[in-house]
Amino acid sequence: MAVINGTSGADTLIGTAGDDQIRGLAGDDILNGGDGNDLLIGGTGADQLIGGAGIDTASYEDDVSGNGVTLNLKTGEHTGIAKGDTFSSIEIFKGTAYSDVFVASASAETFDGSGGFDRVDYSTSAQAINITMTNATSGTGVGGDAQGDVLTNMEVITGTAYNDVFNLSLGTTTIYGGQGNDVYVVNGTAAPSLFEYAGGGDDEIRTNQSRMTLAAEIERLTYTGSGNFTGYGNTGDNIIIGGAGNDLLIGGAGADQLIGGAGTDTASYEDSVSGGVTLNLKTGEHTGIAKGDTFSGIEVFKGTAYSDVFVASASAETFDGSGGFDRVDYSTSAQAINITMSNATSGTGVGGDAQGDVLTNMEVITGTAYNDVFNLSLGTTTIYGGQGNDVYVVNGTAAPSLFEYAGGGDDEIRTNQSRMTLATEIERLTYTGSGNFTGYGNAGNNIIAGGAGNDLLIGGAGADQLIGGAGIDTASYEDDVSGNGVTLNLKTGEHTGIAKGDTFSGIEIFKGTAYSDVFVASASAETFDGSGGFDRVDYSTSAQAINITMTNATSGTGVGGDAQGDVLTNMEVITGTAYNDVFNLSLGTTTIYGGQGNDVYVVNGTAAPSLFEYAGGGDDEIRTNQSQMSLAAEIERLTYTGTGNFTGYGNAIDNVITGGAGNDIFLGGDGGDTFNGGDGIDTVSYNDSRITGVTINLKTGVHTGIAKGDVFNSIEKFVGSMQDDIFVGTGAADNFDGGAGRDTVSFALEDSAITLDLTKPFTGAAAGDTYTSIEVFEGTAFNDTFIGGAGADTFIGGGGADFIDGGAGLNDMASYTTSSAAVQLDLQAGTANGGDATGDVLVNIESLHGSEFDDTLAGSSGSNQLYGGGGNDWVYGGDGDDFIVGGKYEPASLNGPSHDGPAEADQLFGGNGNDTILSANNDTGTVIHGDAGDDSITVYHGTAYGDEGNDKLTGTGSDYQLFGGAGADQLTLSGSGYAYGGEGGDTYIVLSTSTVLIKDDGLTGNDLVKLQNIQSFQDVVIKTDGTSSYIFSAAALNAGNEHPAVVLQDWYAGSSTIESFQTANGDTFTIPA
Repeated sequence: MAVINGTSGADTLIGTAGDDQIRGLAGDDILNGGDGNDLLIGGTGADQLIGGAGIDTASYEDDVSGNGVTLNLKTGEHTGIAKGDTFSSIEIFKGTAYSDVFVASASAETFDGSGGFDRVDYSTSAQAINITMTNATSGTGVGGDAQGDVLTNMEVITGTAYNDVFNLSLGTTTIYGGQGNDVYVVNGTAAPSLFEYAGGGDDEIRTNQSRMTLAAEIERLTYTGSGNFTGYGNTGDNIIIGGAGNDLLIGGAGADQLIGGAGTDTASYEDSVSGGVTLNLKTGEHTGIAKGDTFSGIEVFKGTAYSDVFVASASAETFDGSGGFDRVDYSTSAQAINITMSNATSGTGVGGDAQGDVLTNMEVITGTAYNDVFNLSLGTTTIYGGQGNDVYVVNGTAAPSLFEYAGGGDDEIRTNQSRMTLATEIERLTYTGSGNFTGYGNAGNNIIAGGAGNDLLIGGAGADQLIGGAGIDTASYEDDVSGNGVTLNLKTGEHTGIAKGDTFSGIEIFKGTAYSDVFVASASAETFDGSGGFDRVDYSTSAQAINITMTNATSGTGVGGDAQGDVLTNMEVITGTAYNDVFNLSLGTTTIYGGQGNDVYVVNGTAAPSLFEYAGGGDDEIRTNQSQMSLAAEIERLTYTGTGNFTGYGNAIDNVITGGAGNDIFLGGDGGDTFNGGDGIDTVSYNDSRITGVTINLKTGVHTGIAKGDVFNSIEKFVGSMQDDIFVGTGAADNFDGGAGRDTVSFALEDSAITLDLTKPFTGAAAGDTYTSIEVFEGTAFNDTFIGGAGADTFIGGGGADFIDGGAGLNDMASYTTSSAAVQLDLQAGTANGGDATGDVLVNIESLHGSEFDDTLAGSSGSNQLYGGGGNDWVYGGDGDDFIVGGKYEPASLNGPSHDGPAEADQLFGGNGNDTILSANNDTGTVIHGDAGDDSITVYHGTAYGDEGNDKLTGTGSDYQLFGGAGADQLTLSGSGYAYGGEGGDTYIVLSTSTVLIKDDGLTGNDLVKLQNIQSFQDVVIKTDGTSSYIFSAAALNAGNEHPAVVLQDWYAGSSTIESFQTANGDTFTIPA
């Protein structure tokens, strides 16, 4: 072989008679191969390649440009390093190492793509071509411009505008079919890439492969093999034809014709990514990617991964829902169907359009307008029954979802399962098993029939028929969520709540809701279970008395009348009859309404019932062995049946309370009560009276307060109320315990003087008496003698010239509250005159209490407590730290003004010492002087003078006046009033929300006003009229209250100023004078 290489210039290179290899290199060269099979490589430049005799090749394998070449043998217009080249007697064209394009001519050519991704282009052919590929890149052609062509290393073929045929059996050839109705015969292991353009003819793939997908814009797919075939369409309108096997045809989008042929063939939509489909085999109107599809020879229909609908035809079809929540629809069937499901989503059908049908992956079934039957034994199938009287046979472990529409027939569930709930609009539930059954109704009118076991029937809302059958059966309303509860009236059959309209047959137990239910018993033996809530069994319609025995708070049994044979469970309330009922209670908190009749409540053990009787509802009684018991309202009698000590409480009506052999305590409350103590040391107590005291007069039997009308039998001790009580003994050995309050033992009814020495055993009228918590002793109208003990005793001498010795204790008081005239008492001088004080001798007395008249009271040099009582009194404390009250002695007077009544213009003087002085509430006209010492004075409407010392003055009402006097005084203003601090550094505390007036001499000390009624300095508004200064609360002004909080009177009159002001949060400020 001759190898001839040119130069970079324009060479003419001529070969030998043999096989030559000629390279032109650069320049516009002429290469002439001569005889032999020559290889001509022109290189760059516009070269003339002349093959001569033999099989000659024009090659561009030396190209290093990276661009490849285009050889257009039709037009002679080439690109790349082939640009300008011409060919003569060339049979083979070989490309570069890059991607080349060969446009064929009508001549027979061999195209060798060499390296790269190369294409042969027949698009300019005037006739159709037929290409047969022997592998992915090699083949031969016939017809048109392909006639005689040989293809090597050719990855891409572009067809003509005519009806081309491409025969492919191996490899991955890429074909661009072009216009025309092209046929792609794809057999063997060929996996070509096929491209057709929109409108590029009616193209077809014919294949014997077991799986094939139509490329875009190819319309037909025909299986030519003999086995089972899977064919995929594209988004266009396809015709997919199967063969003799069991084919799977997947049309995809577009209006497809799926032709199954022989075998059991499937039309599948499992490739859908846009949603589910509806296949209506009755009308042929489909949706989703199935829209426009037609079927021939298709036995199986398979849905998408989404929710699909299959409308069955009269043919025997297999429906496979695939993924999603799929439904087969028999609503258009002209006859009833009978479906038997083998699991949740699989089953078979007979009758109507279901005849011969097989269901797979089918979650929902829609029935016909006729009387359908659905046999369900496994899973969770959803059934829409449609019209007609449908029957659902639900056995095994089936848990279907069943749907019926209103008016959709008289439908029934028959089941052998132990528990079943009627779906909405299904009317009947029948148990077909042999065990115990729990059946739930719906909101409609149901018929629920149990079996031979102990059944639980729960009808729900609606007028239901509950048929228990054999066994111990229960009608239950525990599913009620209305919050209203039910009333079951087994006497009249008139029920309320979700039980309204219900009827019962063969029901032994009635169970209520979680709310408050009422059960009206009949004469039959029933078990009532209240379940949750506060439930009541009602025997008020019984024609005879009942006897109920409760074993705990809510459980019990009954005999007699309508309670005969009854069992009660979770029953909080029982209503008795109009007759003489008996209720036996030993545990818990049962509530009983006794009704008319003389009812007996036997309350033993730990029972704590709530018992109710109506006014006039008989003479009722509680009998108890408990150590403590209170009579409920309108129960008249309380009898203790135990052996120990007993505490019995009455109610507001007239009671009879009877104790036992122990030491009993009775608290009768209101009403005229009779107390029968029995054996032991028995006590009647009134310490349940918290507002009003009592008078116990054992001499006359006439009592007051809640003791009014009481009768005592075998009672040894009396205990007073929480208030001030009076005890009048019998002259025998009495035992009085005053309890709380300021209690009095009175001898005022005795017909001779008494001597009462609290340090020795009592004699005379008090002989044998025992006194506890007795603070006051009242004498007779004669000359009595009182000797106090170690405590703070109070003696009311009464009439006569009495000798009163307070004894060893402090704060002993001589009281003249019962005096019919004013008294004059001076502890320092030891004188007693006027009214009941006339002739009295007071020894060791530290405290005085005046009468209701205008008294004069003077203390001693020690510390005294002086109470003016009513009237316009003159009270002087004298030396010592005294406690002075213008009104009466009351617990409230220890902390503030006391004693309501007519206005009192008292004159109160502290004297020397640090005194505490309180006026009465009605103290208009009262004047108080603290005198010397650091005094604390409180007035309501009166006038207070601190005088000397560092005093604390408080005004709590209105129109009061506070004068501090000398010293650093504290003046507290509540309500509305006036304060003048006087000399010294005074502090004014303003608590009032009304207007108060303040004036100070401003001469000595640092004065301070604490504005507790204004939160901060930001809330302070100051105004002036040139004489006085006015302090407002900004918040009050904004709320429309234009009254000043404080008026600083004569603020600008000379040196009358206060040095500083302070708000509630501690802010301080000054006001220029």
